[in-house]
Amino acid sequence: MTVPEGLILYNKIKTMDDCGIDCLDRIIDEHPGVRLVIIDTFVLFRSEKQKPGNRLYDLDYKEVAAVKAIADRYSVSILLIHHQRKMESGDFIDTFSGTHGITGAADTLLALVQDPQSRNAFKLLVKGRDVEQGEYALNFDKVNLSWSLIGEGSVIRPNQMQQQLMNTLMRSSSYEKPLSPKELAKLTGLSDSYIRNTLPKLVSAGLVKKADRGKYYYNKDL
Repeated sequence: MTVPEGLILYNKIKTMDDCGIDCLDRIIDEHPGVRLVIIDTFVLFRSEKQKPGNRLYDLDYKEVAAVKAIADRYSVSILLIHHQRKMESGDFIDTFSGTHGITGAADTLLALVQDPQSRNAFKLLVKGRDVEQGEYALNFDKVNLSWSLIGEGSVIRPNQMQQQLMNTLMRSSSYEKPLSPKELAKLTGLSDSYIRNTLPKLVSAGLVKKADRGKYYYNKDL
């Protein structure tokens, strides 16, 4: 993997109890070309103790707002890596750990979630003041340790015709006999062009795997 030019790493930074905000300000000021700052994780940068008289919401909001003020001053993006609660919710904003002070102070929220129907399928949920709300399907490359964009989030959950393709592959000699697009067209009645356009999407989503000589089989590890 090629290291991006201009990448700067710090393995330690002072917390917000100990001039952390001033340190962050100084680091960005010393590198005028920087465009993205990632703090991983935010909890290691935050105040270590709850201050007497502070409500949790107020503290959450003020700490994120302090970071946002630096981002606005230097016109840079600052990404705070934060934890999610182990709970489900109709609105992904409610899954962020802490109070709504954290989500309320941030300009944009991004949540990486695993699709419950597949261990290899992930979605990036996006919501913010100046961005269009959406969800995007991602694939993780275990070799290069990198993420790639597949497309809209609906790619992860197969539609009826995609499910028909997968069911046919599942029935193919208990996953052991890969099938070509032509064979799949004959077995499913779907058009050859649709199958050839759809199979790469299912491969990228980790639902289907490609064998040699242009044949495909169902990912039995799901």
